[in-house]
Amino acid sequence: MQVGDTVDIGTALFYLDDSDVLAELAVKKANLAKAQADLAISNASLTDAQSLYDLAANISDTRAISREEVLKRRNALAIAKAKQTGAEAAIKQAQADIANTETTLKRLVVTAPMAGEILQVNIRPGEFAQAGALATPLIVLGNLDQLHVRVDIDENDVWRFDKTGSAIAYVRGNKQLHTELKLAYIEPYIIPKKSLTGDSTERVDTRVLQALYSFDRKQLPIYVGQQMDVFIETHE
Repeated sequence: MQVGDTVDIGTALFYLDDSDVLAELAVKKANLAKAQADLAISNASLTDAQSLYDLAANISDTRAISREEVLKRRNALAIAKAKQTGAEAAIKQAQADIANTETTLKRLVVTAPMAGEILQVNIRPGEFAQAGALATPLIVLGNLDQLHVRVDIDENDVWRFDKTGSAIAYVRGNKQLHTELKLAYIEPYIIPKKSLTGDSTERVDTRVLQALYSFDRKQLPIYVGQQMDVFIETHE
């Protein structure tokens, strides 16, 4: 995948090394083949034991075969049935092992959780893909049809904020480029300000309320991550 590629949900983004899992899968498939062969042998043994027992059980003359021989054939039949049940269980276990390994194999293929556009690629073939939460994602994917701008409202001005008021966003560096915003939602939790401008007079201990506004991408020539100046109408 390259930056700018458009992907659908479920599209494979990159593959993790699966050589060990494939080797394990081959072993488990061999185990399944052996279990199936053992079941075939068990079925043949059961058929043979059943025939011998039926032959002994159907002899009307009790002098032709001893009771001990009949009991022996009955026990042999029971043992054959138990071996058949064990062979069937072994097949189910082997099939479950294969299904488990195939699930692991599927997890080594990282797919797109949504339809969108590749914004950033931070992984290359042969590199180690670290698992877990990362400071820098391996791939950044987003839907650019509808963009959002996150607005930090100083906690000292939160009381003035009116979610029904109109809002306008200006492209930083060109006040001629602007668009109206539509409130998407508010995160009702005051947090420390993280987006700093670098101004020497800027307070770094400010806490803010974050509100997310949306706008159509076609309305402005803007890129993801670009900062904007947002003005929200208040009713005092």
